[in-house]
Amino acid sequence: MTRAERWTFRIWLFAVAGSLTATFLIPIVVLLMLLVVTMPVALLLMAMPTVCLYLSGALLFYVPLRLACGHTRRRRLAIAAVSVLPVSLAGIVISTLANRETQARADAIMAGDMGEEPLLPRVKSIALLVDRGLRDEKCWDECQRLLFSGLAKTVVQGSLDALDHPSAAPVPVIRHSIVPMEEGCDNSLLYATPASETEWKGKLPAPFLWEKLGDLAQRGLCFRSDRSRDARADVYLVRNYNFTEAESRKLYDLRLHPIEAFNRRTILLWKGQRLVPLMRRTELNFELLAVPLRIEPPFSFDTYTPGRWTRGAYEQRGTSPRYNTIMGHWIRNDVRVLGLTKSPHQEFVVEGTRGPARKKP
Repeated sequence: MTRAERWTFRIWLFAVAGSLTATFLIPIVVLLMLLVVTMPVALLLMAMPTVCLYLSGALLFYVPLRLACGHTRRRRLAIAAVSVLPVSLAGIVISTLANRETQARADAIMAGDMGEEPLLPRVKSIALLVDRGLRDEKCWDECQRLLFSGLAKTVVQGSLDALDHPSAAPVPVIRHSIVPMEEGCDNSLLYATPASETEWKGKLPAPFLWEKLGDLAQRGLCFRSDRSRDARADVYLVRNYNFTEAESRKLYDLRLHPIEAFNRRTILLWKGQRLVPLMRRTELNFELLAVPLRIEPPFSFDTYTPGRWTRGAYEQRGTSPRYNTIMGHWIRNDVRVLGLTKSPHQEFVVEGTRGPARKKP
């Protein structure tokens, strides 16, 4: 073994040791990063996985060729050049081809987008569906505005699974409705949502949207929530975040196509016996790999990031809503809850009741 080969072997051993340190002793790397004097050491350790990757690849070519025919200095230099070249080219070619495929996949995800935010007629029911694991039983701002503005009499909230069998949803849904008082009232799932600036111009703090219950009570109406398997609705506002349950903590995520979970808004209407899309808008963020290919070790500070290929350019796809209304990302309708009064006589108890709505004393 020549002197150059011995030094190469030592550098490889140091790269392996540095990679193991950066991978399994993350707190030490973080501590070195926090100290100005030792920050260069931390940066050196974080570069070791890339050094180890390329040097190991080159040695896989060099060692057998060296043993077979590298008996002279000229041959050893030629073998070294031949060993480094394919590994270097592979780092460039792999990341370049992977980035092209990532962009092609992003184009395919965006390809089905169509339509624009519609102006909906008043309907009997509107469904708000979202990925399972993200759905909430409470009637939040969008739910309350759809009801209190009079655009719908019932708002169905549930998971995307309900679209498979709307009349018998596999997972129960919540039906929030404005009903006659004699049918019984239940305000327990109303969420305390303050009015927006376009709904309240008075002194802050603004009143809550549920103040509208006072006007409804004067007309003999109130709010009620029911659990059901009936997810049928006239209009479906479907939001798909591609949410998945948190995966177990892993050391390295070496996907070559790091496309983040996209956010898709779809409006579906009944046409005959089937649901057809009226609008579909997708917002997608993704990153391209750095060229040439490099690797980063896992890192943990306030959040944990698994080891991954170093990212290069960041791209965003998708269009923003065109309409400056409260629910402009969905519809053009004016769903402001107007006529709110900030008075203790208009505040309603939001405890669960199955009788007429009752005012606070």
